[in-house]
Amino acid sequence: LERLSLKRDPRIEWLGRLLEQTVDEKVLLICGSLEKALAIERAVSGSIAVKAALFHEDLNLVQRDRNAAWFAEEDGARLLICSEIGSEGRNFQFACHLVLFDLPLNPELLEQRIGRLDRIGQTRTIHIHVPHIQGGPHEVLARWYHEGLDAFERNLQGADALLREFGDEVLELARAFTGSPDQQAALDKLISRSAVRHKRILRDLEDGRDRLLELNSNRPGIAAEMVESIQAMDESPELENFILDILDHYLVHVEDLGQRTYLLDGRGVSTESFPGLPRDGLMGTFDRARALRREDMSLLTSDHPVVNGSVELFLAGDHGNCSFGIWRDEEQKEVCIEAIFVLETLAPTALHADRFLPPTPLRVLLNQKKERISDELPELEEGSADKLLDNGMIRRQLIPTMLEAAKAIADKDAETLIAEATSTMTRQMQSEIDRLTVLREVNDHVRPQEIDLLKQHLGELREALANPRLRLDALRVIWKGQPEDIQA
Repeated sequence: LERLSLKRDPRIEWLGRLLEQTVDEKVLLICGSLEKALAIERAVSGSIAVKAALFHEDLNLVQRDRNAAWFAEEDGARLLICSEIGSEGRNFQFACHLVLFDLPLNPELLEQRIGRLDRIGQTRTIHIHVPHIQGGPHEVLARWYHEGLDAFERNLQGADALLREFGDEVLELARAFTGSPDQQAALDKLISRSAVRHKRILRDLEDGRDRLLELNSNRPGIAAEMVESIQAMDESPELENFILDILDHYLVHVEDLGQRTYLLDGRGVSTESFPGLPRDGLMGTFDRARALRREDMSLLTSDHPVVNGSVELFLAGDHGNCSFGIWRDEEQKEVCIEAIFVLETLAPTALHADRFLPPTPLRVLLNQKKERISDELPELEEGSADKLLDNGMIRRQLIPTMLEAAKAIADKDAETLIAEATSTMTRQMQSEIDRLTVLREVNDHVRPQEIDLLKQHLGELREALANPRLRLDALRVIWKGQPEDIQA
């Protein structure tokens, strides 16, 4: 690359003052080319005492990840200097200062740049800084965007139409702009026409809004409940402890990095292919705020492929499906069983029948009289079931008949769940059908096909919920009595 120097550029001096004024705040700087990003880094390193990182297309993916992670750390880089590649994909919502060292002609690209900070998780006002030299080409772009399109204050709408209509004129004026009175007058007229056109586009978009849809979508009460539920799940250590136990069971090497963050190394796992775990490992965290700050970290929730896959791997295996325990009791001598059945719908994925009847475990604890007993069990002791199972009557007659009785009890429990799920589903679906039917009388945008499709969906869901599968998933045989009674 040809070496570009910006050491005497007044924007570098201005950047130094901005960094002093913002104290410890993170600052994201985006420019249009790799060459300019390198020149800015050289100028900054020679005149400003600040920890700065680079992010450009000549760096490999690992280097870019490391530099972005360094910028995300509280004690890391304060300034991240990006070429245009920083306008896409990466999110830096933990920062609130964006320096646009130059401006693109395309308004959509400007939106992408601002969108690096304007993301979910941004809690502060974003400050957009556009340093430019008066009488230079970027004065044209800065004023056109700010005064003509209001692009720095609000999300820009109708960008394509505005670029098609004014793009060539803006570019021609910017190329020759020196700030003369005639050019300033031409710029003022261009800005005025752009502002009028922009307002017309906004008015057309406003007229086309579906307010009924917006009102139906705005349910702050339900949204608040969902937010509280998500926050409670994020703060609970149950999922974290459970997943760490599963990873340990499959010999996945886990390195604790602190702040509920772990490095998962899949080398040497006890299965040929651990679900969702890349060959070169994964850095994951259970801290949502940390995951939002760090692009190189995955948020480990119940929906993450590693978490979901590891649970499925564990449940699909036969480990723990059959076990034996001793319930120490001085008065009784009897065989009990604890059976876990799973009730699940067998329906096409598109139906989403699990909204109403998700896979549900049903637990039945039974004594040898085939009577359901308390669901509470004391802490069971380990022991050998060999002598107990050597008894042919117990092995071939008692346990099978107890299983049949447990299945009958589980069937009754399932009937209640199925009835409740069907009732809930019918109420929700019929309510939606009734709403659209009434709405169609006053709004011809509601098509009859939509109502027919919902009715068909209702029928298919009824059929799916009426025929779920109840399968035995796990069995524990329990000896209630003294351990020495069954010792070999």
